Amino acid sequence: MASRIKGCPVSIPSNISEGAGRATNKQFGYFLEISMGLSNELQTQLELAKRFNFIYQMTGQTREEFIRRVSATLNLRQ
Repeated sequence: MASRIKGCPVSIPSNISEGAGRATNKQFGYFLEISMGLSNELQTQLELAKRFNFIYQMTGQTREEFIRRVSATLNLRQ
């Protein structure tokens, strides 16, 4: 679980960057969709970590704000 939580924040902007370098908007959109999926995956992993008491409730606010901002950014680019 920890490796997925650590990997998603790296993969999200990496996919956006790779998509931005593609030739068409369709290709770019594909990478944005991957980034959205990773954002959803991160949200699920963090929720599970919270439920299993691997992280404290206090970090939940920061987590939710981070996910909201990432999701909003990805939605603006589609």
